[in-house]
Amino acid sequence: MNQQLEPPLIYYSSEAEYYNHFCRMYCDLNNPIYTFDGIKVDFYPVQFEHAFHESINRLKGDKSIFSRKRAERIDWIKWALQNQNAALFQGWIREKRFYDPRRRVCVVAINYIVIIQLKSIQRASFITAYVVDDPAKLQLIIGSPRWGP
Repeated sequence: MNQQLEPPLIYYSSEAEYYNHFCRMYCDLNNPIYTFDGIKVDFYPVQFEHAFHESINRLKGDKSIFSRKRAERIDWIKWALQNQNAALFQGWIREKRFYDPRRRVCVVAINYIVIIQLKSIQRASFITAYVVDDPAKLQLIIGSPRWGP
């Protein structure tokens, strides 16, 4: 697959179908996902809700609404992690108010991000993925310190 072109959107009729797709593609222990630079990323079924739901009120963070926009890009997670042309930044930890070099924010396709949390040099956990619709928020992300091991 050309790393410059994002995968096609995935269209299912139900949230359950997206959940099954997520579990098949990302949670199969026999087919682990690695980043382009060799970090194994762990995915768990319980992460589906955080990754594919949105909050009515971002400040509340309730994740109460299934997001078809996020779900249609379900295959973009792997593509982003394996894209050697992705821009990588340190993640901002809002509660502690600092950039964490163990949190890696991957930006592809101008405004699609995937966040992972490093457990060690060669292992990480998936946190979330989404399209950044707010230009000001995108500027904050790409203004973050660059990520590097």
